Amino acid sequence: MSPRSSRYHNYKRKRRSRFSFAAVIDDFKFAQRRAAGRERFANAQKLAVVLTLLTVALLIFTWNWSGLFVSQVNVTGLHYTNLSAVVQKADVGGYHVFGLAPAKIQTRVEQLPFVRRARVTILPASVLRIRVEERQPRFVWQGAEQSLWVDAEGVLLPASAAAHLSLPVLVDDKGALVAPVAKEEQKRLRPEYAKRVALLFAQDPALRVLNYRVPEGFSFRWKGRTTVYFGEADDLSRQWRLFQGAVNDFARRHNGALPSVIDASRPDSAIIKP
Repeated sequence: MSPRSSRYHNYKRKRRSRFSFAAVIDDFKFAQRRAAGRERFANAQKLAVVLTLLTVALLIFTWNWSGLFVSQVNVTGLHYTNLSAVVQKADVGGYHVFGLAPAKIQTRVEQLPFVRRARVTILPASVLRIRVEERQPRFVWQGAEQSLWVDAEGVLLPASAAAHLSLPVLVDDKGALVAPVAKEEQKRLRPEYAKRVALLFAQDPALRVLNYRVPEGFSFRWKGRTTVYFGEADDLSRQWRLFQGAVNDFARRHNGALPSVIDASRPDSAIIKP
């Protein structure tokens, strides 16, 4: 019973005679209302306790139900990365689905060399799906001691013996084109040079080997006869036109023969050495 009701009852009680019949009736009704209020409050307390116990029991059952533990890891999009490496990196075996953090799993999987991007989804029946977007090798970087694949962003990747790819080769004995990176980051070529190498190889499918040395810059052998110098290849389209024009002009004047050297690194014209 609210304080207001109590005050109202006391007010009415004072206005009546203490021993009147109306006063007795008022006292009886007041006692009934107070008892009913206490009973409702006690019932509400009991209901709250029961609901709390049921909730706790449900949580314990849910947490320990085997159907909510990771039962399967489904990985798609793999070509160069080993499936077991992805599962091991995800590290979800025996975990409850409510305890998984997809963002953290994604970050761990993206630490693998070939994984450019990963998307993690929890499916029904406690199945974890990982969709992987892998880096695609474009050419081979050959250093003094090892050969690595290179993707479009210049990231150096371990060459997979299982993938039989015929890729053009960039020979960089001194590692002059490798960018300095933090210890935990993947090694990569300097971005501007990675783009230039890809563009050079795209000029002609017959160009399979490209060399880089300081201070000469880029060079390659053309049709097994001509050594071509491109310097830093910082204006590739113009330099390629100069090179092609020099080759055609020399062949026209020498009955289809090729020169021994063409230097297309100069800004105005190509230098030919017979």
